[in-house]
Amino acid sequence: MAHGADAPDSGRGLGSAVLPYAVGLVGVFLLLAGPDLRLSARLGMRPEIGGGLLLAGAVGLHTWSRWRRKWAYRSRAAWRTRRTLDRAADALAESLVVRYDEDERLRRLNDPYPLDVAWTTLTPQTEETAGAGEENPPDIADYYTATPAGRLVVLGGAGAGKSVLVLRLAHALLHRRTRGSDDPVPLIVSLASYDPGQGLLRWMAEQLADAHPQACSLVPEIPPVEVAFHLLLTGRVLPVLDGFDELPVRRRAVALRQIGETMRGRRPFVLASREPEYRRHVPDRLDFERTEIRLSPLGDATVRAYLSPGQAITRWTPVLDRIADHSPAAPPEVRRLRQVLSVPLMVGLARVAYARGDADPSELLEPDTFRSRTDIESHLYDAFLDAVYSSSYDLQAAHGGWSPQQARAWIGFLAARMKAVNEQRDLAGRRALVPVGSVQHSFRLPRAQELGL
Repeated sequence: MAHGADAPDSGRGLGSAVLPYAVGLVGVFLLLAGPDLRLSARLGMRPEIGGGLLLAGAVGLHTWSRWRRKWAYRSRAAWRTRRTLDRAADALAESLVVRYDEDERLRRLNDPYPLDVAWTTLTPQTEETAGAGEENPPDIADYYTATPAGRLVVLGGAGAGKSVLVLRLAHALLHRRTRGSDDPVPLIVSLASYDPGQGLLRWMAEQLADAHPQACSLVPEIPPVEVAFHLLLTGRVLPVLDGFDELPVRRRAVALRQIGETMRGRRPFVLASREPEYRRHVPDRLDFERTEIRLSPLGDATVRAYLSPGQAITRWTPVLDRIADHSPAAPPEVRRLRQVLSVPLMVGLARVAYARGDADPSELLEPDTFRSRTDIESHLYDAFLDAVYSSSYDLQAAHGGWSPQQARAWIGFLAARMKAVNEQRDLAGRRALVPVGSVQHSFRLPRAQELGL
């Protein structure tokens, strides 16, 4: 885009550069023509004087042209000062604080309280569990700032909580950042639409300028995308790349190479992905220095505290008592439900789906109704949509006018399309199609934050 913006100036610069030489040639001609030139008699001026004046004018025009080009170049580059870029970074940080506050509210991350997910730090030789136990994992922002290179890869299965964890990380880093600080501004972008045929920073700049035009419009006459690009280029923005696995299969290998090449020189970044898709393209740790963590399944105590807090008996108590049976003799329906509720996404869906009316979660243990994990997962997703896209007309209006049936039909259709393109399982496709962060589709599908995913 910068080249396109400079094109008119280049044409005018060419004309300004040629004009002095044209005037000079006329002056030389007049000097050489001498008194034989009839035009001089008509003008009442000796040609030598006219030629001298034209040559002097040519020198003046040449000097002015050079000065003008130099001034234009300096004026175009003058905005890239530390002060200007710091102001733009501060404006972006203020905009993102509001955005991430809203994202956490819509995701219901604090309703009733944040569901903490433990993780394991992966090393080439061994695995070491991070944190002081399942119920008290370390603060993700503290953990990230202690990484050697500021490069963190978050791995986990579908619904394991990767997007939620990177949102918490970005939110915490923003709240710790002070105005005028050198700390980079964390920017979450979904990689699902990234075309690795385009430079990563340039693509991110376009996403940034489109989502936060005011923060990138502090410099008059400079395209917002150029301001965004230089914020990235100078390290004032921390790329938080979510959903590597949501890239089309044919693009993943090239995209990961682009990330590795672009982030050379110890540029910090955060990358989130399902583990198999990531491992397929990163055979060893030699490509670029990074810290990898794997999100752990939820344990019984965490699930019980979230679905049935306190000492009182709730509708979840008999269900949780049954899935606490880890003996080999536990029936298949118990083992299936325990596996489903070890996934943070499913626990979140279950809490919302069975929080209303007389809905009874004991039905999840009926062996004749749910014969597989997929049956339970699909049921929870549908029940969740029924709860969020209520039959209340007021609540439907708050969610874009969608009824539960309309939302389910559209999400099912798009999930099938994503499954065909990306070779994803149906439920994973449903999760991936909903936009994450500030990225929106052109039509009104439910946002991930509104769904609480």
